[in-house]
Amino acid sequence: MRGLLLLAAWLLTPGAWAGEPGSNYGDTPEELRPYGRWDADPYKHFFSTAPMYRGPGREEPEPAGLKEVRLGLFTPLEGDSDDAIAGRDSRDGIQLALEEANAAGGYKGLPFRLAERNDQLLWGAAAKAVVDLAYDEKVWAVLGSIDSNSTHVAIRMALKIHLPFLNVGANSADVTETNIPWVIRSTPDDRQTAIVLAQEILGRRGLSRVAVLRLAERYGRTGILKFREAAPRLRKPLPIEIQFAAGTTDFSDQLARIAAAKAEAVLIWAKAKEAALIVRQLRARGMEQPVFGTDRMATPAFLAAAGPAAEDATMTYWMDMERPDPAWQGFRKRFRARYGREPEAFAAFGYDSARILVAAVRKAGLNRVRIRDELFALRRYQGVSGAMRFDVTSNNISRPKLLRVQGGRFVFH
Repeated sequence: MRGLLLLAAWLLTPGAWAGEPGSNYGDTPEELRPYGRWDADPYKHFFSTAPMYRGPGREEPEPAGLKEVRLGLFTPLEGDSDDAIAGRDSRDGIQLALEEANAAGGYKGLPFRLAERNDQLLWGAAAKAVVDLAYDEKVWAVLGSIDSNSTHVAIRMALKIHLPFLNVGANSADVTETNIPWVIRSTPDDRQTAIVLAQEILGRRGLSRVAVLRLAERYGRTGILKFREAAPRLRKPLPIEIQFAAGTTDFSDQLARIAAAKAEAVLIWAKAKEAALIVRQLRARGMEQPVFGTDRMATPAFLAAAGPAAEDATMTYWMDMERPDPAWQGFRKRFRARYGREPEAFAAFGYDSARILVAAVRKAGLNRVRIRDELFALRRYQGVSGAMRFDVTSNNISRPKLLRVQGGRFVFH
């Protein structure tokens, strides 16, 4: 019976993976590994081999008569939402990388061109956008998108079309757990965010009663999973978890429940605009608990909207924006010269992702399957965003960084 229970548990929860000796799936710390305290090995290890494409296509020659090499972009580009702002930042970083690649000769003298499709955050529209890019624009690969719902639809269409898809920004850990052999991800996912937050809040700071206030949409629903699982593994289960609908402006009921739960800290899993309202209302009620959040809070929009209430809030960010290394500082200078503003993380990861894709095209030639093979062969990459490490599912498992709001600005730790 114990063996059956162990098998069932590991069927439900990803366990160790065999990508590197002694490592856990997703580079999960041993103290947070599912069922890690059980004195037995699971019967089945998931995500221990790379997704494979065994079909035809590698033998197809390059087409003749091309005047340019088209790469697709599928991401939110319109409006003033948090996702659209991030999407435009990503687009600008990608475009800068392609302009530099063209200045260096493009692909055998052919220029790279970016074909764009706006992610309307609708499932049917996501599928149509990928079809348009593949058949109307005839792109060789696609970069994007930021929304995990749209991305899940898009990568399934990429699977049917046999189109390489380099994800830049979707946080949900299950994007690469689909086992689709056409998608890799360059940005850290929510699992890495949860690990960093659990180690900081429950470990280093020793806080026990952490209240979670999260968005009811996929970003909050799937994002909090690994933190929720980590809490009891560290023997500090969550006393309360409250969700709220997108567009909520009054959080008085939720904050009253958190106060009644005698929470020692508040973890907000939301995007910048709503997170700013939460911290302002929390401080206005006289609640002095430490506040924590995720990368989507770490934006200029959050600082502007939250004002002094943001002081001392701690959150994750995908990269260290204060790194002095020449690659990052050189990118900042070129980005400012091109666009007249400072780059955010989405711009840096967009730039790195485009460079990864350009390198794959140059090495593989104009053949979608061979481009896919080059992308899946990548295990480490040092870019302007920092060091990327890709696990066996071709997911970047580099840890996000921690920052704190001090003196009205973000300070990295």
